[in-house]
Amino acid sequence: MSAGRRIAVYWSPGRSLESALETMAQCEPDARLCAIVPPAYPLSESERLLARDFIHADEGRYTFRHPWPLLRWMRRLRRERFDLLIVLFDSPRLIAMAGAARPRKAACLLPNRVLLTVPASLPGAMALLLARRLKGFCVYALIGLTIHLSKTRLPAIDETDRIRKFSE
Repeated sequence: MSAGRRIAVYWSPGRSLESALETMAQCEPDARLCAIVPPAYPLSESERLLARDFIHADEGRYTFRHPWPLLRWMRRLRRERFDLLIVLFDSPRLIAMAGAARPRKAACLLPNRVLLTVPASLPGAMALLLARRLKGFCVYALIGLTIHLSKTRLPAIDETDRIRKFSE
């Protein structure tokens, strides 16, 4: 808990930014909290009191063919040089964003107020996401193989019973 640490909390729909800021203010009372919010986000009074800085996340519309708005956004986050970047969900997009922003440390704040460390570099984030993808594929393949190879017997169908049921 060093004085002057810059901690950013990246807003996500569905989770309360206020509770995340309160949690970080309790954990790191001397830290300088920064909330990264969408441009039209209505800030409450308690959010204004907890966070000293606000950055409006104007990611813009980006695609694989036109990635420039995203690259400008990542450069802006890198210039801020956060000591800790908190995301509110453990999603692939947010983990990749946290890695691309290059903070000193990155973490995901779980609903039970536990910080889950995520990679703070883009290659580390991509390696984690690839490992998760491979694990999911292997589990799915194992379940499919187990079902395919299991010895299940279908009940014997008596043709006379089938004819009787349809005729009635």
